[in-house]
Amino acid sequence: MSKKHVRDIHLKDAITRSSKTSVNFMGEDLLLFSDFKDVPIPHKVFKMDCTFAVICYSGSANFALNTEQRSIKRNDIILVNTGETVESYEVADDFNGMTIFMSKNFMDDLIMNYEDVSHLLLFSRTHPVIHLTDTDADLFRNYYKMLEYKIAEVHNHFRKDVIRSILRAWIYELSNILYRDQQMIENVKRRQDVLFAEFLKLVEANFRTEKRVSWYSDRLCISS
Repeated sequence: MSKKHVRDIHLKDAITRSSKTSVNFMGEDLLLFSDFKDVPIPHKVFKMDCTFAVICYSGSANFALNTEQRSIKRNDIILVNTGETVESYEVADDFNGMTIFMSKNFMDDLIMNYEDVSHLLLFSRTHPVIHLTDTDADLFRNYYKMLEYKIAEVHNHFRKDVIRSILRAWIYELSNILYRDQQMIENVKRRQDVLFAEFLKLVEANFRTEKRVSWYSDRLCISS
């Protein structure tokens, strides 16, 4: 079997190779694309040397992230962290969305000393596709527009500080959605654990007389 050639995606290279029609950037730390079609991504296997987020506003896309198949559609965010590998991606003709690249050092600085946020971003490594409500999607679009506006405001003495504040707010909003998803998953798991414990008790008490799965599922109020 031939070994796959993995290409690293560096934010500096992406800035150099990108067209300037839909791109905004701040030094070598932050890069924005308002049109996904302008994102300079190689058509094979690539590993991120930065954080990469896409907010999908139309269409759909399929890809493998760390060899696991994923898909995104309208109002989804895909979050790809430094060191993760993307391959086998297919993008629908009508796919579009806003894209944010952040260098590793810049991202680390943004979440430094924010343990809760760091923990939730770790959760995103196993749940990288995050679904937004229409309200959430509009909010993230507004954050993006604010970032574009401030990146262009080169004579603002506090420009970098304002941009960092906007991105921290963006990360907090994203972390809140991740927290909500995490709690939902944990609640389902707790319910499954309770049901399993109740099932074991029923089997222990009734295994001599009851062999039917339907009898146990009726007692637990679940479908067999």
